[in-house]
Amino acid sequence: MSAQPCNCRKCGIPVKDDKKAFHPECWAKIKEGIGTIPPIYRSLRPLRCPHFAESKPFVVLLGECGTGKSVTAAELLERTARKTGKIPEWKNCAELMLEIRATFDQRSKETEAEIVKRLCRFPLLCVDDLAAEKVSDFSVSTLYIIINRRGEYDLPTIITSNLTLPQISEQLGDRIANRLARYGSVITLAKRNVKEPHDP
Repeated sequence: MSAQPCNCRKCGIPVKDDKKAFHPECWAKIKEGIGTIPPIYRSLRPLRCPHFAESKPFVVLLGECGTGKSVTAAELLERTARKTGKIPEWKNCAELMLEIRATFDQRSKETEAEIVKRLCRFPLLCVDDLAAEKVSDFSVSTLYIIINRRGEYDLPTIITSNLTLPQISEQLGDRIANRLARYGSVITLAKRNVKEPHDP
């Protein structure tokens, strides 16, 4: 059985099973680095992990806070990365907007267009907490470009949001909501009980 380098950017040690792109310990470190997953949820596995439909490059996970969207997204990201060997990228939507706004500073080493272009080329991307921040025309146009281009090029994309599709349409506009519905399997998660560490 052939071996390939682990796809963790800091590892590179061969993975013996060529069906897996990451060592389990490397993926654990990647997951720990996803700051939007609260520590209490990081050891959990979703009750039901979705998958990418053959004809739809997006999986859109909707639901209230505490429904496990980020955990489910991380599980799907891991499974897809292991299966395909594609290096995953995780972006919190509010942090992404801050990153792009920082390019407006003349001292920035990267332009807004370069960041958007990079996001549109990632082989496997999760955008967490869509529309969690106060929305501006700038945010809407930037998100539309990213979502539309990734959908057009069939690039696997996971999107999570606390909003429903009608609320996304109201807050971000019909174009973004329509693209999510067109390119994505839209799944709404319900709350489940998770005991705090001090609970019996």
